[in-house]
Amino acid sequence: DRMRSAMGYNVRKNWVESFTLMVTRPIVILPFIIVAFLEGIALELVYFSPRRPISYLVNPLVKKFFGEGFVHYPGSLLLLPKLFYYAQVAIYLLVGALLAAITVAMVRNLRMGLPLKANALIKNALKRYTSFLTYALVLVALMFLVKKVEVYVFVRVFRKLAIHLPQIIVEMSPFMLALLLFLSSIILQVFLLLVIPIIVMEKKMILKAFWGSIVLGFRNFLSIFALISVPFMIYLPIVLLRTGSDKIIAKTFPEVNILIAAASTIVTVFVECFIMICGSHFLLDKEGTKVKK
Repeated sequence: DRMRSAMGYNVRKNWVESFTLMVTRPIVILPFIIVAFLEGIALELVYFSPRRPISYLVNPLVKKFFGEGFVHYPGSLLLLPKLFYYAQVAIYLLVGALLAAITVAMVRNLRMGLPLKANALIKNALKRYTSFLTYALVLVALMFLVKKVEVYVFVRVFRKLAIHLPQIIVEMSPFMLALLLFLSSIILQVFLLLVIPIIVMEKKMILKAFWGSIVLGFRNFLSIFALISVPFMIYLPIVLLRTGSDKIIAKTFPEVNILIAAASTIVTVFVECFIMICGSHFLLDKEGTKVKK
């Protein structure tokens, strides 16, 4: 297997084991389904936010930060993706990383032949809630920082090059930026993917978990990049749809944003769950990893 010999790790075997686990023991997906359920409620609240009684709370905030035009249809639907994104971030910070940790604990227990006891899984995860919250805050902050820097650099460079480029390339610039940000998020995950598995399996404190994940990311960059980049590609069409939503809406109707947001939630459940399981298996497979019960 050329892929295995080049990277020193059998990525394909990991994929097969992770996918098989999701099919044969679908309970490992449950924590991510809970996140999707919460996001579904958030999407519904955002959609109905211009209507009473929610409008009493939301409308003044929308007027203050975005303007009067986004309070009513169709402006409210044009603003929907941004408000939904803020809701997704809040959900991830509060419970997303915590629930991901429960999935990791399930993978560990199943791999070691240990029982899955809901009370114990939840209790052990809650003991390290501060660590998971810290991880989520750092991850969100880094993604925000990377996005700001890349957008700034891309816009400045592209403006200088635009006069020398064909019009079709100029029109495609938002998609080029979206692809660049997509690639950056994958690379960032290479170094931070294993933080939660290390906290759960090795019982390490948050700083040591970050350091351990970063070190493993550098030492196994090609393996981890290959491991997560292919699953992430499933999410790429959603990214492109979001980027081109304005043009799609211009030719169809504003409700397209709801469909894209709903599709994003569904796809994210399985992609992020699969990647987290892959990361858990990777850590378990690495020689010298000490898994503590």
